[in-house]
Amino acid sequence: MADWQQFEQRIQELERKRKPSQNRRAVFEVIKSSNLQPHPDFDASLYLGPLVDLAGQPICLEYTNDRPNLWFHARHAEKLEKAGLKLERKPPIGAESEDRHAGLKGKGFKDIDAFRLGGLDPAVTRSALAALGMLKAEGGDLKVTSVKVV
Repeated sequence: MADWQQFEQRIQELERKRKPSQNRRAVFEVIKSSNLQPHPDFDASLYLGPLVDLAGQPICLEYTNDRPNLWFHARHAEKLEKAGLKLERKPPIGAESEDRHAGLKGKGFKDIDAFRLGGLDPAVTRSALAALGMLKAEGGDLKVTSVKVV
């Protein structure tokens, strides 16, 4: 079972400085109930929570605002866009990197493009994670709906 305590502490710390957000907390609950895990190599900061998918690719939750952002690895982008989600590509340096969170370089995105899915609510977060196959089925990680015996 993943240890989300560090994320929870950082979000509480942030909310002492800003107003609490039901939406931020609801998005975080969707993340916690998915197959994502806290990144084993990076700590959560006041604004960013580093995650890792089942294949070890970085994802980062930026929970600064009431409507958080998720930052994805390039390997996630195609599936997310096919699901109809609008991403913004942000390279590590250059003119196109404007609005890229500077903290990403210390959370697994040092020299690689990051793709931002912004303005999250729980429904959009679920849609993104479903498109990537990262939602847990009710009652466990696998759900078999039918079996055909030949």
